[in-house]
Amino acid sequence: MDAVRAKLKRYPRKFPGSESQTQRDALSATEGLVKASHLIGTITTLEVPTHALIRKFERMCTISNRPIPDELRPAVYRLLATELFANSVMFRRHGAMPQDLVSSTAYQGNMGALCQEFHNAPRALVEAVKRHPLNPRSYMEKRTASGRSSGGIGTIGRE
Repeated sequence: MDAVRAKLKRYPRKFPGSESQTQRDALSATEGLVKASHLIGTITTLEVPTHALIRKFERMCTISNRPIPDELRPAVYRLLATELFANSVMFRRHGAMPQDLVSSTAYQGNMGALCQEFHNAPRALVEAVKRHPLNPRSYMEKRTASGRSSGGIGTIGRE
């Protein structure tokens, strides 16, 4: 997963999760979901859109020529679902819903460090995560730098 995410950061492109997958990918995804159903079922009851996250991540892996091996698929799905759940818990108190976090979770994984680093600007952080899922940290750093250069008004993030 880290290799796919690293490649995407080097060659940034947006991959919509709603595009259709090949028959094989769809079948493998369904089989993986069945194997990971105990966790997926629990998280789905909490309104976390794991299917959208899984489709997006499968598409990212396919496009970057790093398919998920069938034997690892259930573990990868559990990890993705866990990351999305953790992100939704962190960001929900700032008004972001789980469906807003699917892309950022697919690209970034667990964003706990980002939340801690920019805890002084929760609204700007939610905006960065929703609108710049490929690299919300860069967006926040640019906002921080522009706030400092304008005399300190609007400074966010690290002091």
